[in-house]
Amino acid sequence: MPSTARYQSDKTGDFEVIHPFHPLCGRCFELLSHHNNWGEDRVMYRDGEGRVRSLPASWTTAAAVDPYIVLSAGRSLLHPRDLHALVETVRTLLSDNAGGVR
Repeated sequence: MPSTARYQSDKTGDFEVIHPFHPLCGRCFELLSHHNNWGEDRVMYRDGEGRVRSLPASWTTAAAVDPYIVLSAGRSLLHPRDLHALVETVRTLLSDNAGGVR
């Protein structure tokens, strides 16, 4: 039976946690596997006690670089998908308040 996972990478080596608010930010771990798990791209590693753990790959250096981020080179504060989500939220709020007080 074919896998429903997008892919399973054969990447090896180490990765660093780069999410600024994660308690492991700045720490490096050995990459055990990098694949689609629980509906998102994740990396598997062993913590300091030897337990296998996982993190979203986007929180690490193991993630593929977003071409938009590279091309914008820090000149854009928001990613287009974030702007789109903001527009949808504002539309929802405005339509919910259409009959209310302005």
